[in-house]
Amino acid sequence: MKKRPAGIRAFIAAAESHHVDTEAYRAFHASVYYSYGTRSHPRWGAMKDRLASLFEDFTAEPYDGLHHLNTSHQAEPERVAAALKRPGHLLGEACDPPHAPNWPPGRGSMPSGAR
Repeated sequence: MKKRPAGIRAFIAAAESHHVDTEAYRAFHASVYYSYGTRSHPRWGAMKDRLASLFEDFTAEPYDGLHHLNTSHQAEPERVAAALKRPGHLLGEACDPPHAPNWPPGRGSMPSGAR
């Protein structure tokens, strides 16, 4: 317990010094699916808007009555699975993830299981 405040300070310092390269996000050319609950804090809506401005193929879908502690994939897994199976999404027929050779940013390439 005595080390917890130091750990929290280290986490905050790391978060504050982290830089997100928005151009790396713009270089991602596969589809992005963002689900959010209608009862989520407004910051999730702001995040949706920010991400929509960064990814060229971005789909956002609200889930009525859900929030970040009762997420879409937990509450409605079949609906989320169906959304991901739409053409152009990760599990859809038209998806071609190799268009994103340097994803995630700073990691070099996509994991082999994501291809």
